[in-house]
Amino acid sequence: MVVRFSKSLILGGTGIRCLVVTGFLIGGFFAPLTAQDSADQQDTTDEAAVEQSQTQETELAPNEADASKGQVPLLAPERRTLYFIGPRFPVERQQGPSIGKPKVILPQPLVARGSLSVPVPTQGEVVIPHDDGEAPALDEQAENAAPSEDADGTPPLTEPDQLGRIVDNTSVQNGQSVDPLVAIDDSSLVLEGDLLQIDPSGLPVSGLDSSIDTVWQGYSRDEIVVFLGKLGRVSRSPTMNRLGDSIASSSFTLPQPEDEADIVAFIRARLDVFQSHANRQAYLGLIEGLPADRDWSALAHHVARAHLLKGELTDACLIAENERASDDDIYWVRLAAFCMAATGNRTGVDFQLGILEETITLEPAFYQLLDQILVEAEQPTGAVLPPMVTIAEALPADILTATMARLARVVVPDVQETIANPLAVPLLLENPMLSRPAQSKLVNYLVSLGVADGAAVAEFARALQTEEEERTEVLAEDTDGSAANDATPDSSDIEANENADGGLDFDDAVRRAILMAIIAQPAPSYAEAHDALQKLWTIAGDTGQRASVSSALVAMTMPGFEKNSEMPAATLQAILARAAQLSGDTKAAANWSRALRNSVAGQDEDTDRALINLWPLIAIRDGEATTDTGRNLSLWWRAQSEVDSRFRKANLVFSVFDALDMPVPDDLWGELEAGPAVFEGRSVAPSVWRAFLKSLDNADPVYALSSLFGLLSQSTPADLPPSVVSTLIAGLKQLGFEDHARMLALEILISQKI
Repeated sequence: MVVRFSKSLILGGTGIRCLVVTGFLIGGFFAPLTAQDSADQQDTTDEAAVEQSQTQETELAPNEADASKGQVPLLAPERRTLYFIGPRFPVERQQGPSIGKPKVILPQPLVARGSLSVPVPTQGEVVIPHDDGEAPALDEQAENAAPSEDADGTPPLTEPDQLGRIVDNTSVQNGQSVDPLVAIDDSSLVLEGDLLQIDPSGLPVSGLDSSIDTVWQGYSRDEIVVFLGKLGRVSRSPTMNRLGDSIASSSFTLPQPEDEADIVAFIRARLDVFQSHANRQAYLGLIEGLPADRDWSALAHHVARAHLLKGELTDACLIAENERASDDDIYWVRLAAFCMAATGNRTGVDFQLGILEETITLEPAFYQLLDQILVEAEQPTGAVLPPMVTIAEALPADILTATMARLARVVVPDVQETIANPLAVPLLLENPMLSRPAQSKLVNYLVSLGVADGAAVAEFARALQTEEEERTEVLAEDTDGSAANDATPDSSDIEANENADGGLDFDDAVRRAILMAIIAQPAPSYAEAHDALQKLWTIAGDTGQRASVSSALVAMTMPGFEKNSEMPAATLQAILARAAQLSGDTKAAANWSRALRNSVAGQDEDTDRALINLWPLIAIRDGEATTDTGRNLSLWWRAQSEVDSRFRKANLVFSVFDALDMPVPDDLWGELEAGPAVFEGRSVAPSVWRAFLKSLDNADPVYALSSLFGLLSQSTPADLPPSVVSTLIAGLKQLGFEDHARMLALEILISQKI
């Protein structure tokens, strides 16, 4: 920027003087900047000044001419002062890293373009055929599909769609063009009706290792409920009890329920099966699998018991509080009294007791438990616990009382003979304050029904403390087999104390418990253990409970007997092999059978006889008939020559073989014809037997199994005659339960001392 001044301007007015002063101030301010210019910048400025000077001389030429005529020029050429601000530096754009090619974020097709072909036109579409009657090619179809003019010369109605494409707003239906803008009746496109109600009553029990997954079709809901009621009657056969649990935990294809009551009734029937079999895992699994978005207040009793079984007292008390507002059942009053005692609310407990005393007669044990729970709840934190209290009366065996006894920390010397709920028995056995006689009676109760958990019984036996004098006395006693009273519950409402069970007296129960403790010791005296095993097996055979006690025997002898360097006698090896077969432990059964087979044969008569007597059971377990089956069966028959009951045993074994399609030589059947025609034993009611045979002819599994469970709930496998056994095994196999048929056959044979 160049600023020029002249005298004439300086001699001018006040405004011009201010401009001059301002210019000098600006020049003084930028002077340092001019002095700092480089030499190159100075040269460039001089050249520009010369060019500007020449230009100004040219412009002043007229003034000089006027001066020559005697006129004074307005602006005389003076020395010019140039001021420079400095050079202008080029502006440079900031450089950053390359971001690459922009990416397309528009939706892309799911398949590659051009990978799909145009489908063949369906009925109703307009296709212009060729002269030869064939459809035109795709290109020709595209040409033919071009919009054409109507009769009046107007093109068809078209408009762009959402993607900008021009589409034809007319469609073709049954060969006629239809305008979609014209309102149509869409009533035929709307389906009206009630939504189907989701039925959770037939859902399988999750997390349960069931060996059967049957879909029961063609039966009404009421028929299956009655069938489940038959399964709930304990059969005293572990195989049939396991089959009942598997059926109740399987999936069901059911007719549509009429109302919510149908769903509740079916679920309750399944829960009753698990409850009667003391199957806590299946019982809790079914309740936990129910959908949470439904009102299950109709199953409040079962849900509350499930919370008590899991130790969730707060949840059970919440259910009791809700149900007390609408249900006057005494059970909720008892549970509410327990909940208030657990929180130390004496006033609330007194109020609930007042209601109960006006309605029912309370047992003394209930008062004692509530009082002790209140004492425990009122203890301050860190205080010394009060001394232990012993319940004077026998404790009822139900879930609520078992939970109260556990929380009250009381010694329980006795339990009532009537078992209110089999699910309460394992809960009571978990109480360390339960006396040894009471524990023994409860364990023998489960064993007698065939629902005992072998691992739990073995754990109880290992923890049982015994004295040397007791062990010596029990081992010296004779086994007369009069130790049990096997009455079984037959009521569906188990919690209501309506099913009386005689149970065992303390002496017999304690004797069996001591025998179990001798067998289950981690470091036993093997001479005592072998004697106890022989004695316990004999007692179980006399009472028809060999199948029930087998799983406990296997759990008690594993792994101590296998690691024993002193191998048991041949008779004991045969006992352990039979027990393993009945418990379903095929590996242990094979190991004991192999150990017996590896014994020195031909020199020990007992070993030979034990191995021969075991062979029919091994053949049934393996389920394979070989060319040696007839010869081995004949050898077994010859080994029974000195047995008084050989004809009954042979008829039983041959009948089972025949039912399982394992051939029996005709000459062996001919030898049995010389024996007795009638055997001692119970007879089956003709009506039940006829119903079973008729259901087999009709291929009706529900009624066939109902008859079978009804029969075995009133008799033990040890009481069935050979003619009935053959039909039972064949019928169970015909229904598709071959594995269960073989297990039931083993139960019957071993229970009848084969």
